[in-house]
Amino acid sequence: MSPVCVTTEDRSLFEATVHLPKIYAPVETWPAAPEPPAGRERIRFGRAQEYTLDLAAAEAERLKCWSLVHAEYLACGYASPQADPYRYSLHDGLPDTATFLAMAGERAAGTVSVFPDSPLGLPADEIFKPELDALRRDRRTPVEIGRLAIDKAHKNDRALLITLFDILSIYSRRLRRATDLVVTVNPSHAKFYEKMLLFARIGSTRDLGSVCGAPAVLMQLDLARQRQVIRWAHEEGPRPEGGEVGRTFYGHFSNREDEARRVEWLRAGMCPPDEPFLRKYFVARRPLIPGLSPALRYFFEKCYPSYSLGSGRIAGTEQESRAEDAGGWLQEGERYEADM
Repeated sequence: MSPVCVTTEDRSLFEATVHLPKIYAPVETWPAAPEPPAGRERIRFGRAQEYTLDLAAAEAERLKCWSLVHAEYLACGYASPQADPYRYSLHDGLPDTATFLAMAGERAAGTVSVFPDSPLGLPADEIFKPELDALRRDRRTPVEIGRLAIDKAHKNDRALLITLFDILSIYSRRLRRATDLVVTVNPSHAKFYEKMLLFARIGSTRDLGSVCGAPAVLMQLDLARQRQVIRWAHEEGPRPEGGEVGRTFYGHFSNREDEARRVEWLRAGMCPPDEPFLRKYFVARRPLIPGLSPALRYFFEKCYPSYSLGSGRIAGTEQESRAEDAGGWLQEGERYEADM
């Protein structure tokens, strides 16, 4: 992992032993409003340029993503009917979670999210924590692909899937400085990830409670190797050694020039959730933040120091800060070198 030690003039005793990652800087350092800056255009793609792609920043966009995921998970048996037709969790409330929304006209066509590692851990820690902890011990920086959903009317459109994987890969490699992508998939889909995207299985098949106990395998992709394959596919670098790399989606990913433009596009569009949105969906409608342990509530407060999220300010003592192990990050004296 690659968080750096936070240094502020009024560091609390908790902060002296819990070193927050750079990506969790207070939201005052982010754009003020969750709206695309003026002049920033959505990415158009598809055979007839029929799709648009953007970061889901505004409430309406986030709800379109969460609604599509719930509907598709329900259709696949991965979710149960509920009065609140949205699929989201605490990870969606973090300031650096990126959710992408592809639209076909006024209809949501596809969505996917990227969850960087944090004191919350990754969603896959639910059943694959030993495997993910092994990556962390090796100083790897994994991010998790989640909430991938394609509307049934667009299931067979390869351009839609490729564009979503391309942009999430650029975000993970270039903005989050991740070393690995991980994703939990149904075993019946594992071959596709191995052949077309060069993922590898780690760990055995297990039942995943968050998708109604469906079987799942954990897949991992080394992002440095992915980058080499993309560069080779565009004749911008040598052929990578080891394994079959010819018949993949990577020839359709962004070349070096297009990637540079998309990095700037991503930087211009990243906005954290605002306070009313967090209070509405993570406190009032679902008491996700109030239900956190003291250490994790404190972590959310450090992400959003000017927000009042109804979780109760935490004074924190040395004993309390050491009592919690939030996803393996809150270890006394543990430091990591920054690579950002």
